[in-house]
Order: sequence, then structure tokens, then C-alpha cells
Amino acid sequence: MSQYSEELRASIIAKMLPPNNVSVPELFQETGIPKDTLYTWRLKHRKSNGQAGIQPLPSAGLSSEEKFAVVVETASLNELELSEYCRRKGLYPAQLSAWRNTCLQANASVPAKADREKLSQQAKAIKQLEAELRRKEKALAEAAALLVLEKKNSNALGGARGRKIDLRERRDVIAHLHEACAAGARLGPACQLLELSPRTLQRWREDAHVKADGRKAAAQQREPANKLSAQERQQILAIANQPEFAHLPPSQIVPALADRGLYIASESSFYRVLRQANQLAHRGKAKAPTHQRPLPLEATAPNQVWSWDISVLQQCGQEVQGRPD
Repeated sequence: MSQYSEELRASIIAKMLPPNNVSVPELFQETGIPKDTLYTWRLKHRKSNGQAGIQPLPSAGLSSEEKFAVVVETASLNELELSEYCRRKGLYPAQLSAWRNTCLQANASVPAKADREKLSQQAKAIKQLEAELRRKEKALAEAAALLVLEKKNSNALGGARGRKIDLRERRDVIAHLHEACAAGARLGPACQLLELSPRTLQRWREDAHVKADGRKAAAQQREPANKLSAQERQQILAIANQPEFAHLPPSQIVPALADRGLYIASESSFYRVLRQANQLAHRGKAKAPTHQRPLPLEATAPNQVWSWDISVLQQCGQEVQGRPD
């Protein structure tokens, strides 16, 4: 057992008392003197001066070692002594009980191997379910974004290669694609929905700007020589909206004018001008005529598809010959 001089003991006790109030763990780290010895010195000094337990313990800032020391110090006290100790130290009996239970639980037995394996399997299953849930949430978000994109762009951009798409339409398409990708859609499926190649989209937005069609033919856009002037368009609208012609279609307006010796424009021009002015809505009880393309037929053997027009068969044969094997 180590022997310590009275001078060392007095200096250590002075550090533990006000105004220094150095904690026992700090003195243990500094001097290497066992904590039990330090606690004993402090307790004997307080008892000798009649001040045992006067200094309250800051329960909110106690370390785990200090709490354990308090539990050891109060282990042999009865209920009356424990209450007195708590009042002197500024603690609650419930705190001591909680600290004691924590110490007991720290020494609890380790779970069995079967329990550990069960917990591990449950953790793996939870991880797989969370991953599946994230995948389904992403798929659902992508489906919703594609539906919104399809609604905003009812007309697909597919068609003949090299056709002209003006700058305004390009900007609208790029803005809608950005919104869809921000909502959770991937660029590939979004472009496939619009029948647009991702490479075309990349070419449109080079240098962080949307590029217009750079072809000379698209830039010139020569107007036809027989294009109607604004005055002629206004004249067509004025004649079509006259009371005597308000109930007639252009197919009857043009012959009626021809009977009077007047020719303003053709029937197709009347229809086009009225359509551009949103004055060609369907009227009457009859259902509006519809134009539906017939379904394509495919022949895999002789005498399966017959046609009265041999040019259709020739065209189909050329397409078949042009296909890669």
C-alpha cells in the first residue's frame, strides 16, 4: 500500500475544496492517486471540519464515474440516511435509484447467440423492405411525372427525320422535361415518351442556351406568292359573319358568291381562315366526322392479306426488302 506525505495530502485536499473545486477524476488523471483514496481524503476532511456533505453535487454535470461513486457511497445507507444524504447533496432519491439501475443493467448478461442471429435477420429484412419501398416510391414518382409530361405534350415530336421544330416549341419541350426530371422521372423514358432522342435534346441545349434551327432553308422561310393579305382575311371573316351567310358553311358561301359574280377566295381558304380565327366549331345535332387510320395488316404466309391496289403491296415489299436481317 502506497504511503503519501501529509504535505501532498493537504495540497490535494486544497485543490478539491472551494474555490478550486477540482473533480476527483481530474486529480486522478493528474496525480495517479486512486479515486477511492481521493474520495476518502475529501470525506474525512469534511467530517473533521463538521462539513460532511455540505457541498451539493451538480447532478446535471456529473460524469459516469462520479455517479458510480455516489452509488457506492450510498449503498449501505438506510432510507432515512439516504434522504438526509440527498438533501445535503442536492439530489433526488429517484436519481440515485435510476443510477443504481443503470449500473445493474450494465452488468446484464449478453444476449444469446440465437437472439443475436434473430436480430441480425430482422435487421436485414428491414433493410431489404426499406430498399424495396424506396424503389417503389421512385417508380411511382416517375410514373406520375411521365403522366404529367404526356398531358402537357399531347403531340409527340416523332415523325420524319429532319423536320423543322421552331425555337418556341423547343424551349417548351426542354422546360417540361426539366420539370419531369425534377419530379422523379429519368431522362431516357421521358424522351421516349415524346419520341425524342436524348442526343437531339443535348444538341438543342448546347452552351446552356436553346439553339434554333440553323439550316438555311429553315431560316429563310420564303412566303408563297399567293398568300392572303391581312385585308383579304378580314374580308373573308366579314362575309362569313354576315347575317345571310352566318348559318352557311364555306362550301355554300363560295358558290353563292360565284352566282353573284364575286370571287373572294377558294373554299379551302375560307375554311383555313375561319379555322385560324376559331370560328369553325362543329354545329348541329349530327356527330362530328372523324378520320381514323385503318389498322395495319401483316402477312406471315401466302393468301393471308388481299388488296385491290397492287401499289400498296409493292410498297410493303420494298419496306420488307429494306429491313436488316
